[in-house]
Amino acid sequence: MVAPSGPAKASGASRLQTNTTAITTAATTATGLSLASQVQQIVANSRTDNENLEQLAPVIRNACLSAQEESLLSELENVAVAKKREIESICADNKADFLGSVGHLLKVRQSTVSLRQQVAELNHAMQDSGTELTKRKKGLLESKAVSRNIGEAIGTLQRCVKLLNATNRIQEFVDGGNFYAALRGLDELQRVQLREVPQHDFVLLIKGSIPTIKRSIQDAVRQKLKTWLYDIREQSRAVGQAAIRETERRQARWRAQIEKNPSLQPFKLNSPIELVLNDEDDFDPLDNDDVRIDFTTFFECVHIFDEMGTLGELKQQYASDRRTQKDLLIPASLRLSDASSAQQQLERLLQDITGFAIIEHFTGRKAREFRQPEEVEAIWSSLTAVVVERVGAALRAVDDAASLLEMRNQLMTFTLTLESLEFDMTNLNKFMLELLEIYSSLLGRQFEASFNENADKDNYLPMSVENEEDWEKIAAYCWYSEPPRPEGLPTPTYPRAFPFSQTYPLCCIEIRDYINEFYACADDLSNKHDEVEEILRRSLEHLLVRCVNQNLSARLPLLQLSQLSQMIVNLEQFEGACSELNKILNESRSSRKSKLLASEQFSVTQEACEKRIFELVDRKIDAVFELAEYDWGTSGPARAAPAPWVEELCSFLTATMRDQLANLPERVTTMVRFDALDRVASRMTQIPLAEGPATRRISIAGAQNFERDVRHLESFIADPRAFSGSRPSTRDAADRTSDDGPQSAADMLAAQSALDLLVEVRQVCNFLLADDPGAEYLDTAVRNRKYARVRPAVAIKLLEKLLAAVSSNDGSSSALGSASAAVGDALGGFMSGGGLPAGMDPAKRARKLKLETGLAQLQASLGRR
Repeated sequence: MVAPSGPAKASGASRLQTNTTAITTAATTATGLSLASQVQQIVANSRTDNENLEQLAPVIRNACLSAQEESLLSELENVAVAKKREIESICADNKADFLGSVGHLLKVRQSTVSLRQQVAELNHAMQDSGTELTKRKKGLLESKAVSRNIGEAIGTLQRCVKLLNATNRIQEFVDGGNFYAALRGLDELQRVQLREVPQHDFVLLIKGSIPTIKRSIQDAVRQKLKTWLYDIREQSRAVGQAAIRETERRQARWRAQIEKNPSLQPFKLNSPIELVLNDEDDFDPLDNDDVRIDFTTFFECVHIFDEMGTLGELKQQYASDRRTQKDLLIPASLRLSDASSAQQQLERLLQDITGFAIIEHFTGRKAREFRQPEEVEAIWSSLTAVVVERVGAALRAVDDAASLLEMRNQLMTFTLTLESLEFDMTNLNKFMLELLEIYSSLLGRQFEASFNENADKDNYLPMSVENEEDWEKIAAYCWYSEPPRPEGLPTPTYPRAFPFSQTYPLCCIEIRDYINEFYACADDLSNKHDEVEEILRRSLEHLLVRCVNQNLSARLPLLQLSQLSQMIVNLEQFEGACSELNKILNESRSSRKSKLLASEQFSVTQEACEKRIFELVDRKIDAVFELAEYDWGTSGPARAAPAPWVEELCSFLTATMRDQLANLPERVTTMVRFDALDRVASRMTQIPLAEGPATRRISIAGAQNFERDVRHLESFIADPRAFSGSRPSTRDAADRTSDDGPQSAADMLAAQSALDLLVEVRQVCNFLLADDPGAEYLDTAVRNRKYARVRPAVAIKLLEKLLAAVSSNDGSSSALGSASAAVGDALGGFMSGGGLPAGMDPAKRARKLKLETGLAQLQASLGRR
């Protein structure tokens, strides 16, 4: 909203004051006047409708308060009718005059439009007639001006011929490339000749053209410098090629000196020792038999710009041109994956970069004021950053280790070439370490593929060799040390077998080749021992853990017992190889000591392999025990021979330890033996305790059959040859004769330890065959001596089964044996009483009574606990 101006503000304020006064007056007098008088007064005093409304407000309020609304409406309607009549009267008196005025105005408007058209036509006619005249007058003026200018120019040129000739000579010097003479002529023109000529326009023109002449000299000098820069750009490759060849010759000479004097081996190219011994080297990369770079043009350009006082401008232009050339050296994208052209492409690129860097280096040395060392170092840093980025990206796409090694050697020669010129090689040295990692990764892929192939072809049998020479070679390659030979053993004959299979020596050979190739690639990184050794440690860790250990671990579920046995031997050898590799790493020149963690992973895999052997052996034992069947309630005579399944179990254990697990280390063999026997003992103990109709009762004959099988197992275990290469005796211990030969103390101790695993099942057998097992078990001294491994709950269960067999009607007293008969005789008087069932055999009665009494007392004792 636009603010009102000053007068408008005053008028509005006046009206507001008037309205306020009127409203106040109306409100004041409202009580003393009638409604008709009040309305007439408001209409008479008001000048606008808004004032009417404002003054009516208090009247309306008073009417509403006094209930006179109808009277007020009537008075207002009367006022409206009166005003309407007044308006109609006014319009009726002036209607004719108003219509006449409107007609007159229309005629005036038509006359105005007609006059306007006539004026426009007149204007067009005047313009058409004056255009031609204006053109002729303009042409005449231009002709006179040209004529006057020509005359003045001819006069000026005649007066300034001498000055013009001098100027032309300067231009001729410029065109002829004699820039220094042109500068001298220009100086003479300014200081002498221009002062001798009157100050005409031509003189001013010459003076004004002097900056142009100077710029033309500068442009010509710049063009000459650009031509020179283009020429050296074309020759940069030749410069770099000559320098790199010289470095290769130095490398060859230094290798020859190292062969003559091996003590020089720690010193590399560009080391102080090498530089001193090759001090006769005076090779100039810019002036030799292959290439020559002339700096005359460069120095001339620098001198001319210095004379003109614009050397800073030339420096900026030169730096910009060199940066442009630097950017053009390396293409935006490189493809070095094609082995046929990659090396040649990289060679050309490195030659270009080497030539460019050498020219920059010598430019800075020969014109220090023009090319500061900081500028040379800055452009070198930028160049190496681009080399690392683009060449590195291209080399990461190379998947052939041999090609990558060749290109890495090219880069190393390039690095050594420029290192001799004292360039900062930090970025390139880091890049060479990255290339070493890439190369080691490619070697790792080759190693993994070769190891997988060898592992797939492995027969999981000890590796056999035909002669002593092969034995010594393989042992040396595999870090294998033969255990000490006991005195008295004959010298081994050939063919002879190593404990490991062919996978291990082939892997060791691959690892040695890997280390040799790695060190060959890292040979020139003389000042990066710690970084090189760390890369090698990580690479070996990856090979041993990811390639070897994980591969072998993944094969465990697919192997049989004999293969798992050989796998454990191989894993132990790999664990030992890790220790030897640690020695190799720590014998290097690195200041840090490193340790391979792969040995721990091999230990974990070995434990998994042992666990797998335990699982397979236990699974087979469980399968044999599934065949175990006993007629626990039989009343017939006891078997004289062990059950077939027991013999099968012994045959399985013998074959397993003698054939399939024969190569296991003694530690693992002992673990497998005891795990298997523990499994057998556990399953044997569970047989008489099983629930079901078949084992609800246990007769004396059934217990004797079970004891016969247990005794056969004890006899089998007591023979140490059961778990060795010789066949064990299947005879019982009581039936053995002296032809078995003497047993060593270690064998006897092992047999006794194994028998200890069957103590519980033996005590169960003794409990079942005891005359009064309940009474014996309740006697603490007897229990600790005979049934220490039998828990009370087990004893109660066995007593219940024995009692169930005695209580059955189909039992026979003949099965009780002579001991039971004697007990029956001793208790005959007591059992002849009327309290026992009639017709029951006295011995059977006596045994039943003992079992019932023992069971009740044992249950009561257990209840008290």
